[in-house]
Amino acid sequence: MSDQRVVSEPNSPSRVPWVVAAASWVTTLVLVVMLVGGGLGGGADAGAGIAAERGFSSAEDAAEAFAHALADGDADAAASMFATTSLVEGYSFALNVEYYDAFFPITPLPAPDFNGVNARVQAGYAGNSVISIVRSLLIPGDDVFTTYSGLAAEDISAWEDALSLDSFDGVAVKRVDVLTQGNARSQFPRLYAEELDIWSADEIREGAILFDTSAGSAMLGVTLIKIDGDWYVWRTGSAILGAHPNAAELTSEADYEESIARGQELIGN
Repeated sequence: MSDQRVVSEPNSPSRVPWVVAAASWVTTLVLVVMLVGGGLGGGADAGAGIAAERGFSSAEDAAEAFAHALADGDADAAASMFATTSLVEGYSFALNVEYYDAFFPITPLPAPDFNGVNARVQAGYAGNSVISIVRSLLIPGDDVFTTYSGLAAEDISAWEDALSLDSFDGVAVKRVDVLTQGNARSQFPRLYAEELDIWSADEIREGAILFDTSAGSAMLGVTLIKIDGDWYVWRTGSAILGAHPNAAELTSEADYEESIARGQELIGN
């Protein structure tokens, strides 16, 4: 790690016209709603292949495996650790609509009739998340929601060099922390109680990963979900830790430690 290669941005960002930028922002909002509501929906076993998943015996094991898959550049393995088919099999359309008091255009359709397409959408969310995380690890400090266009997008070889498996030589896992569930007085279990019912899940835990990158340490939040005894990545980001979704953000190790301590204090020991 002592001779990490610094990966710089191929070009400075060129802001796209406001119409394109607005469309991009709408897309981002859709992804955020998918993140909170769990995705879109729809078709029995049709999505089983594309939504293959890998569960773990503990939240800590899931977070560790996810962290090391990302640091190794194994994006496909990292995406397979998200809950997809298991998540949608216990989904309640009625509870979801009641929870949000709304039926959105992207609300998952009722199970089990639409399990297949619901799982495919979850798999798509997993892929989109990992793409953004990879970008944040290989081009640290870059805004993963920035669209590069015109001159900024012309040097294709520079982008390919920056976003390559070779660049993962400068990425490593420094530490992984999963917050405990909290004490009986904690608001944390109540925070997720209704969402647990929507997906027929057992438990939810939040935590974070601290990576070494070419530009220093970077923090990625992670939220884990337990379904039928197995733990999966539910989404990236952490509400308790204030970590944004789908991006590892440059953070000093001291600030990371403070965030973990503050988060654990918030939900109780």
